[in-house]
Order: sequence, then C-alpha cells, then structure tokens
Amino acid sequence: MSLFKKKPQMPAQGREQVETDFEHHTIIHHLLFAYPDDYTSCGAYPDYSSPEYFSDVLAKAEEAIKSLDLDETTTEGFTEMVKLKAYQSMLSSLVETRQSHHRTALNLRSDLLLQIDNLKSSEAMIQHELDAVEAAIARLKA
Repeated sequence: MSLFKKKPQMPAQGREQVETDFEHHTIIHHLLFAYPDDYTSCGAYPDYSSPEYFSDVLAKAEEAIKSLDLDETTTEGFTEMVKLKAYQSMLSSLVETRQSHHRTALNLRSDLLLQIDNLKSSEAMIQHELDAVEAAIARLKA
C-alpha cells in the first residue's frame, strides 16, 4: 500500500446532509406560547395586492366571455364573478398559510413542554440518586 493512497471510505449514502441557508437562518431560543397571528417563519406570505397576480385568470375569463357572444351586462357579471372567485382563492390561501404557521408554533411549544417535562423527570431521578448516596454516606459515618 502506498503512503499517498487514500484509505477506503464508506460511500456518502445514508449520511445526513445539512444545508444552511444563512439568509433565512433563524434561531428560536424559547417559545413559551404562540398566538395565531404571530408570524415566526422565514417564508413570506404571497403578495396578493399586486394586480399581476390574477391578471392571467382575468384575461382568460375575458377571452372566454367574448367567445360566447354575450351582451355587455352579462360580461360585467362574469367579470365580477371571476374577481370574487379570485378573492375567495386569495382568502383561502391566506387562511391556509396562517394555519400552517400556527401549527408550526404549536409544534414548537409542545416540543418545549416535552423538554421541560423530561428535564423535571431527570432532576427527580438525580435527586433520588443523590438521596441514596447521602443515605449511604450517613450509614458509613455512623
């Protein structure tokens, strides 16, 4: 075997690959409680205020209505229906995003409570062992 030959190594499969995105890297030390309108995630809410967001949907609806050969009042009604449907889609997406953030906050809170419970159990176990050691020391002194 040569001095400069590398040792055989295990293939990289099965190892945990960690990617760090430093722009969105956030450390949460303690999260004791969370409100549903608190926003603690690094993801952004969609920008529904921009007119380009639903412009392609409105353009397709306008083309479909023009191909139906309807009068102007019916066209306005269809346009209003499409706007209301786009508004409904926007609201459902916002509610879904808010519930997703709330679910994440609740998961973090339950993890914190579980960790506190585990630490209390460990403290009780250590205290029990300490009492046993102190009792053994007291027997040896007597």
